[in-house]
Amino acid sequence: QHHDLGGVGDLTHIKAVHPVHGVVGEGVFEHQPDNSIRLENIDVHPDHQRKGIGSNLVNHAQSITGKRVMSSTGRTSAGEALWNKVKPSK
Repeated sequence: QHHDLGGVGDLTHIKAVHPVHGVVGEGVFEHQPDNSIRLENIDVHPDHQRKGIGSNLVNHAQSITGKRVMSSTGRTSAGEALWNKVKPSK
């Protein structure tokens, strides 16, 4: 599921839905003036972590918006590990 309002400061919210378990992950991305999207939050249900869902949410956000994903500055250790896997090359 994707809702893209498209303007600066608007949000793209993406959900990962499992056919049996429902929503197992969500990502929120904020549109930036430099035509990027900033990763605001990734949340994956504990039973579904370490299966690539967070990485796929980030990659899907970049794919559907056509914008480069940038990280927020406040990351948890899990967020730092995710960002190190998915950060775009410079």
